[in-house]
Amino acid sequence: MKDGTPQTAPSADWYPDPSTPGQLRFWDGAAWTAHVKPVEPAPVLPPPTMSHPVYSQPSQPVRYAAQPVQHAAQPAPKNLANRAAGVGVLGLILAGVGILLALFLGTTATNLALVSALVIGGGIVVVISLVFCIVFTVQKR
Repeated sequence: MKDGTPQTAPSADWYPDPSTPGQLRFWDGAAWTAHVKPVEPAPVLPPPTMSHPVYSQPSQPVRYAAQPVQHAAQPAPKNLANRAAGVGVLGLILAGVGILLALFLGTTATNLALVSALVIGGGIVVVISLVFCIVFTVQKR
C-alpha cells in the first residue's frame, strides 16, 4: 500500500503449501484452510519413436518472409569465343578488301578515303574480336 492503492488478496484456489513442500493447500480468498492435497506429478510420457513420423497440419497458413534470390553467375556460352573469332575473320576480310582496292584502283583522293576506311575499320574489328576471344576463352576456365 505504498502507492495508496489497496492490495487485493489472491482469489480462492489451490496454491503450494508454504509450510509443507510437495503439498497444495487451499486458499479461500482470505486465509489458508485445513484442506491439503499432494502435488500431482507431471505425467511421464514415453519417448517418441521415429519409426512412423507424424506430421500435423498448421492451424494457420504458414507465412514466410520473402528472401532475396541469389543466382549463381552463369558462365559464358561456349560458342561466344567462336563467334568473336568469326567476327575477327570478317575484320581481316574487310582489311584485305581495302588493300586489294588500293592495289587495283590506285591512290586517288577518293579511292584513298575508301581504302583507308576499309583497312582501318577492318583493323579495329580484328582488334576488338581478338579481345573478345581472349575474354571468352578465359571465362570458360
